[in-house]
Amino acid sequence: MERAVLMIGTLQDITEQKYAGEEARLLQAITMAITEAEDFHSALDFVLRTVCQSAGWIYGEAWIPSPDGKYLEYSAAWHKNTTELEKIKEESKKIIFPLGSGLPGRVWSTKEPEWRQDAIADKDSPHRASLTVDSNLKTAVGIPVTANNVVVAVCIFFMQGQQQEDKRLVNLISSVAARVGTAIRRKQVEESLHENEKRLQSFLDNAPALVYIKDILGRYIFVNKQFERMLHKKKEEIQGKTDYDLFPREIADSFSINDRKVLESKTAAEFDEVLLHNDEPHTYLSVKFPLFDSTGAMYAICDTSTDVTRRKHTEEEKIKVREQLYHIQRMEYIGKFAGSIAHDFNNILSAIIGYAEMLQNKMKKNHPLRNYVQKILESADRAAKLTQNLLTLSRKQISNPKPINLNTIIQWIENTLLRLIPRERIQLKIVFIDKHCTVMADYGQIEQVLVNLVTNARDAMPDGGILTICTEIVELDQTFIREYGYGKAGKYVCMIVSDTGTGMDEETKKMIFEPFFTTKKKGTGLGLAVVYGIIKQHGGYIQVKSAPGEGTTFKIYLPLIRHKEKEKEGIFTNVSIPKAGTETILLVEDETDVREIIKAILNDSGYRVIDAIDGEDALHKFLNNQHDIHLLILDVMMPKKNGKELYDEIKKMKSDIKTLFMSGYSQDVITNTMVLEEKLHFIPKPLSTDVMLTRIREILDTPVTPP
Repeated sequence: MERAVLMIGTLQDITEQKYAGEEARLLQAITMAITEAEDFHSALDFVLRTVCQSAGWIYGEAWIPSPDGKYLEYSAAWHKNTTELEKIKEESKKIIFPLGSGLPGRVWSTKEPEWRQDAIADKDSPHRASLTVDSNLKTAVGIPVTANNVVVAVCIFFMQGQQQEDKRLVNLISSVAARVGTAIRRKQVEESLHENEKRLQSFLDNAPALVYIKDILGRYIFVNKQFERMLHKKKEEIQGKTDYDLFPREIADSFSINDRKVLESKTAAEFDEVLLHNDEPHTYLSVKFPLFDSTGAMYAICDTSTDVTRRKHTEEEKIKVREQLYHIQRMEYIGKFAGSIAHDFNNILSAIIGYAEMLQNKMKKNHPLRNYVQKILESADRAAKLTQNLLTLSRKQISNPKPINLNTIIQWIENTLLRLIPRERIQLKIVFIDKHCTVMADYGQIEQVLVNLVTNARDAMPDGGILTICTEIVELDQTFIREYGYGKAGKYVCMIVSDTGTGMDEETKKMIFEPFFTTKKKGTGLGLAVVYGIIKQHGGYIQVKSAPGEGTTFKIYLPLIRHKEKEKEGIFTNVSIPKAGTETILLVEDETDVREIIKAILNDSGYRVIDAIDGEDALHKFLNNQHDIHLLILDVMMPKKNGKELYDEIKKMKSDIKTLFMSGYSQDVITNTMVLEEKLHFIPKPLSTDVMLTRIREILDTPVTPP
């Protein structure tokens, strides 16, 4: 009996040693494989293959917890090379196991191995179950892989047919799994860290900013791709170098000073720094902050530098745009003010001018009071021009643009300009670089621009000098628009007016287009403001270049148009037209003073006048006298029915009726009535007797065109 006991004890020792040897060999093989594996999934794949080959199992798969820990998802699989087993593997990739669901979910939940003789009964996936039946995979075992009592993976192994539980084998595999769990987890963490490092490196390399780290001695220990591109060097050529090895001394000194501030304060700071990029200076906004190790010691400075060169330019452009907008708003305010007074002011002036002209016409040429009447007319004319100037600078005056060669305008008014300057002291030079400088312009307004600029130039040259007027065709491009903050690309006629006078300082230059600003002892301060308004109304741009003692140059850009201008067709065509007549005119004007003076002028010229105070009164009188009326003179804006509405009603009754509209309102108000758009006969207030009588005669003598 004693011998038998000894023999049994010896057999048990041999068996345990054999198991321990198998476990050691299996553990060693798996541990080495995990260490050498490229990633976490490769490590699991090797574990599955090694266990299956050692235990004689034909299929194994590994499941890992999802990032949010809510379910298990497929990670890796190994099987013998058969088509049926490959199908099971592909199907497994499509399914998940919540905690406690199916064999993988239960092992995950209990953290204990489980042997299932009838694995198909779980029915975790009907299709997967069908495939396992086809492959006769009936027995399965689930093994948890843990690290610090946390399941990092669940391994499931399948065997063909129904097999009894092999506790020894399960214990062996469980023991190995428990011991390699830490290695598996470490591999998983390493892989995660590596992925994070790759993402961080990719983020830094693709960041538009320069990102770099320098140690406390100023040596570069990290740079991103943007920094490499800026220096045209690889990181291997930069690491270990200092700023003095990479940049000019002035730049390196500025970097060193800023770095020292961060080192001394041990806090983040922001600096504007200049770097050379392709030999061009670029402004960078640099944010520098210290880096500390686990002991709290500072070991490096990190810097992110963003190129703000364009932003600086954009901010400067925004300032220019804001200044222009402010100027436009002021012009708009002046325009509203001018528009609000223009109508009443022009009506008053119409009465003054009309009565004064009637009085003058009735006086003999040698009458002692005739000179006083002339003074009244001159003052009224200045008042009328002042109103027009206010409307001009706000771009609300009535404009009549036509295709015209700018050179032609300058030639036509050359003698006028010569009369403005003392020719014994100032020399006028006119240069036409290009011939066909055709623009869409109102002749009178362009003349006004030239007169104002020449007058300013004359006053700036009290001791004499040279005044030059030049025209040429230029093209404005995106470079121009970026530099000046305004403009539209295209071809323009550039008219240059320059003098050799006293010039202006920067403060004066900023103010010259302001309404009522003047450096003269006498003057309204509207000259250049009017010029600005006219050029803007013509869709153009104006620039000024000046400095004390260096003269002044104005450049005016007007859009070039392709149009064959009739050069021979003069603007000053004066045709002698009889001003008197005997026809009947229906005069409609709501202002009593204006209506009475126009009626008096017309009666004096032989016309029969029927006057009306508003639209309804006029319609009633027209119905009573329609066969006698030859011409309508209508104020555009009237109570009860405006002039255009009255005209439209009368035209339905008498389609060939001739009409002359008049108004003292600004262009934007008149435009709303469509009088100008339909090219109807129109005369602005204040009215000149000669101009009004001439226009009336022209209209009456023009044959009616059949409809």
